[in-house]
Amino acid sequence: MKKITFNDQYGLTQAVLGGSKTMTRRIVTCPKEFKGEWVAGFHVYTNPATHIQFVNLYDEDERDIDGGSLQPKYSIDELVAVVQSYEDIGVSFDDFTLKKYGIKYGDNKMYKLWKNKNFAKAEDMPYHIQITGICVEHLQDISNEDCLKEGVELNQDFFQDNGNLGYWRGMGCANLETPRKAFSTFIDKIYSKGTWESNPWVWSYEFRLIK
Repeated sequence: MKKITFNDQYGLTQAVLGGSKTMTRRIVTCPKEFKGEWVAGFHVYTNPATHIQFVNLYDEDERDIDGGSLQPKYSIDELVAVVQSYEDIGVSFDDFTLKKYGIKYGDNKMYKLWKNKNFAKAEDMPYHIQITGICVEHLQDISNEDCLKEGVELNQDFFQDNGNLGYWRGMGCANLETPRKAFSTFIDKIYSKGTWESNPWVWSYEFRLIK
């Protein structure tokens, strides 16, 4: 089973587990070479009959490379483990140390691994998502509705105190006028400043939580 990681600094893992985040966008990347041929980029196509999208690599003359295509990491109906640390899923440090999860380290190293969710194994995770939809689009194509599915929320306290809408997703992404502004702010913090402005192609995954 594959894993998927959500940013904890902005509360995205908890948003997934709480059911308020049901979409995620991941930047499409392509290899520098494909079967020895240099890759300049990729074209995104949509089958007009089925509306299914596919991505082909192209060379420096923007010609499609024969056999070169990009696939999303996840597929429709696939179950994916939501990564959490062993500490967060309730495994005590003593139990974690006794089990050792197939490795042998000193207590200090084990403690760091116990708290590090990137070390967690998919089969040990209690929560999963099931992929229900996939598309390829530019980051800025996101709608206000999809920003809410991405975990952007209305700041109720700000709304009650000021009588104006203020959308947010974590500290530093607060009280912005529209869901898209809140999303663009925290996406720049998660990736890097300028990500929203560069408007990359992204895999857009819609999912539902499986407990």
